Amino acid sequence: MSTTAVQGYNAGYLNGIDDVGGIGGTNESQLAQLLELLIEEIKEILDPSSQNSGDAGGVGGIGGGTPSYSAPPAYAGGGGAAPAGVSGGGGGQGGGAASPGIGGGGSGGGGGNTLPNVSGGDAAHAIAQDLKSRYGLTDAQVAGVLGNLQQESGLRGNVNQGGATGAPSGNFADDNANGWGLAQWGGTRKQGEINYAKEHGLDPGSLEANIGFMNQELDTTYSKTITDIKQTTTAEQAALVWDKDYEQATDPQMENRNKYAEQFLAQGL
Repeated sequence: MSTTAVQGYNAGYLNGIDDVGGIGGTNESQLAQLLELLIEEIKEILDPSSQNSGDAGGVGGIGGGTPSYSAPPAYAGGGGAAPAGVSGGGGGQGGGAASPGIGGGGSGGGGGNTLPNVSGGDAAHAIAQDLKSRYGLTDAQVAGVLGNLQQESGLRGNVNQGGATGAPSGNFADDNANGWGLAQWGGTRKQGEINYAKEHGLDPGSLEANIGFMNQELDTTYSKTITDIKQTTTAEQAALVWDKDYEQATDPQMENRNKYAEQFLAQGL
């Protein structure tokens, strides 16, 4: 019997007392019944098998994995303010932000094996070979990507916005002043690159960690970038698509990106 039932019975019993003007006017059998009910209630409380497990199945997915989040667009470290609507954080993950935190932000999971095969040579060749082998990009399309990354970071994976090299700064504001890495990721995308490196046992400033994290984004949150860039036929078209889909710079300074793209194409990467 539930506590509510006992309380209800008790209330009725007490009402009976009031009606007759005192305990002396009540039926003694009622008192005996109340005592029996109390004894049964105590037995139920002491017997664990009779109790309900009301929170079986978890509370709101606790323990069911990390919730996904949606990374915000990147913006260029090469000029201009953060795009309108970009909140502090988000993909993600200076550049825009991620994926998935040293804090929250982009996790290192997803997208299968995203680690590049970096076996030496300069950054431009390593990035070019990875984009060609992984996504099937043409020379012109690769040149468009490299033109953007040259504008963002000078193809350096360990550079903070403003030029300081080494470890990433501890500021994760998505404010066009704290970008990090090849694409000058900011906010949660900056956090995401650091997380990716940690999960794979890499230095966040290493070329391998930078390319791997970029691949993770291109395989997941920013997969539209690859779809769109594969429709282009010139280095300038590819540079524009990469900026719009991946960097989303407020002031992209496209003349610089296009110039760098043409220079890389002329090198025959």
